[in-house]
Amino acid sequence: MSAGRSGVADGRGGTSVCTIVRGRRAHLGLQVRGLARQDVPPAELVIGYAQDAPFAPLPEAPFPIRTVMLDEAAMPFARARNAAASAASGSLLVFADVDCTPGPGLVRALEAATVPGRCVMGEVRYAAGDDPDPGEDFERAWNLAATHAARRFGDGGNGRDRPGADGLRTFDDPGEFWSTLFAIRRADFDAAGRFDERYAGYGGEDTDFGRALAAAGIAIDWCPAARSVHRWHAVQVPPLDALESIVSNLERFVDKHGEPCMDYWLDQFEAGGWIRRRGASVEIARLPSAEERELARQPPSVRFS
Repeated sequence: MSAGRSGVADGRGGTSVCTIVRGRRAHLGLQVRGLARQDVPPAELVIGYAQDAPFAPLPEAPFPIRTVMLDEAAMPFARARNAAASAASGSLLVFADVDCTPGPGLVRALEAATVPGRCVMGEVRYAAGDDPDPGEDFERAWNLAATHAARRFGDGGNGRDRPGADGLRTFDDPGEFWSTLFAIRRADFDAAGRFDERYAGYGGEDTDFGRALAAAGIAIDWCPAARSVHRWHAVQVPPLDALESIVSNLERFVDKHGEPCMDYWLDQFEAGGWIRRRGASVEIARLPSAEERELARQPPSVRFS
């Protein structure tokens, strides 16, 4: 692939965008359309499907769309991202959750920012259920969307980040890493050991990968020019449907790192009487009822959990 197709041309095919999908057909269509409108398009899109069959047809795009099928009963976040990366041809890997509709300069911004030794997160704002389609008017959708309460980096990021002269911010705390939207050189992804596939389902794999990046000496940065609107989907507060995987993955994290993570969710689970905590260890006290799961589900006005 030539440099004219993608700004990264170091012998491996430029920039590969990797996404993982289980359901969310409409969201995937919006993402493909957003990538097709890039001022510098990617070399390819690789879709890791954790479902019986790929979605077809997808919107037209000026780049190849490749698929990887994973035979799983639930979304295996860590394994699915690794599988998409393995199938990708690019030297620069851009991971974008299927809910993310990219702004027109996203690929260009991430290509410029993601030099060796840097993992770069993009800027994500969250749409409400009745917000407009960002595929029709991205700027309007962007202005209506909201920044996640834990992602307000532009105002100083809780004092744990350091602004750079290049407009990026570098985070001293690897716990700031989120996989919603990020870019990394393939060599750095491999050097960090990729996502630990012992984490099954939701919870913990992001925090673990952030620590792996830090251990490998790879900086974690934030690039405000790489913009994406996160499309609405129903959320639970707390995420009771993920209770069992969160507790199971927490055990793996504690075994590996000697301390817990995901305290935000654990505090809510404990307050509801669903878990018991003994030091760093957690056990399920009772499973939530169907009524409790439904009560935890939030209306379209709630953008994130």
